[in-house]
Amino acid sequence: WKFSDGMLRQKGRLLSSSGTSQPELEDGINDNVPCPLYAAGFNFSSSSVIKDCPYDATLHHLFFGEEMSMAVRLFTHGYDFFAPPQCVCYHKWTRDHRPTIQGDTRSTEDETSKDKRDDSMAQQQRRRSLDVVFNQLRGNSHSLGSIRTASEFASRVGVDFHDSIIHPGAEDCGLPSDAFAPYLFLGEAGSNADTEDLTGGNNDNIVHLVS
Repeated sequence: WKFSDGMLRQKGRLLSSSGTSQPELEDGINDNVPCPLYAAGFNFSSSSVIKDCPYDATLHHLFFGEEMSMAVRLFTHGYDFFAPPQCVCYHKWTRDHRPTIQGDTRSTEDETSKDKRDDSMAQQQRRRSLDVVFNQLRGNSHSLGSIRTASEFASRVGVDFHDSIIHPGAEDCGLPSDAFAPYLFLGEAGSNADTEDLTGGNNDNIVHLVS
């Protein structure tokens, strides 16, 4: 994890299936892994989420910050987050292999000038959107729920959103340190290097935590 432009950036962790303990629910054992954050790329719930906590229509041109906004709002409305106990989908995080709207170029001078004006407006809207999310994370927003507070959310995540501080152990998400598998490093060709040394040759014992 890290702060960038005042916003917390989250990342996935690898879990060892032998090191996780699951919470008990009224109807038995919950196989999913509790986690404090929300992943926009893979999530599902009851349709009540759409009614209780729809996407904030005031956020424009915002990418980094959307997940934090949803997380604090859902949390304060009483929703808890879980990750599946094993990897069920994959996502190619890098954008180097494809053009993006930010890096796309135009061929004419008029189009370039218009792009610059549009980009300037988008940056202004993005900054206003970030301010909305900052206020949500600090508890100053009418869009928050009343079941739990933004301060409780910050404590659950292990982060001080006022001073952009990540407290020690926050990246463990409340799980014991031995619940996580050793880090796997990518080689130059994009494949996992020395995975047998890192996992003891037992790659079947590795599962993925989304958030």
